[in-house]
Amino acid sequence: MELGGTCLIGSLSYERRLAHDWPLRVAVGAFPAYSILGSSTSVILWPAVTMGRLFGSGDYHFELALGVVAWAELGRGQPGLFATATIGYRYQAPGGGIVFRVGATPLIKVRDPEGSHISPTFKPWAGISVGTAW
Repeated sequence: MELGGTCLIGSLSYERRLAHDWPLRVAVGAFPAYSILGSSTSVILWPAVTMGRLFGSGDYHFELALGVVAWAELGRGQPGLFATATIGYRYQAPGGGIVFRVGATPLIKVRDPEGSHISPTFKPWAGISVGTAW
C-alpha cells in the first residue's frame, strides 16, 4: 500500500523481481473526481508501471526506477500520460517479511486527457509505502 507516490494520492501495487535486483511494479490508484459544486461526478484511475534497480545488500537498498503513469476519468476521453521516476530508500529483508519504501517520485506530464501532446510539465512528488514480501 502506498501513500503519495506514482499514483498521486495512494495505490495498491504488486511487484515482481525479474532478477535479483530488478523489480517490476504495477500499481493502481483510484479516487472520485469532483465538480466545482463539490459532488463526485466520476472516478479517476491512475495505473502505473515502473521498472527499477536496487543497489546495496542485506536489508537496506537504494532504489532507482523509471516508468509510466496514465490517468483516466472513467467514461471520458483518452487517458493522460506522465513519465515518472523513483529515487529512494527501501528496507526489505532478503528472506521476505516487511517492505518499507520512501522516496521522491517526480512526474512529468507528457499528454493531457484529451490525448494532445503538450510541453512537458514537471511535478515534484514523493511517496511512502509499506507491504510484505514472500
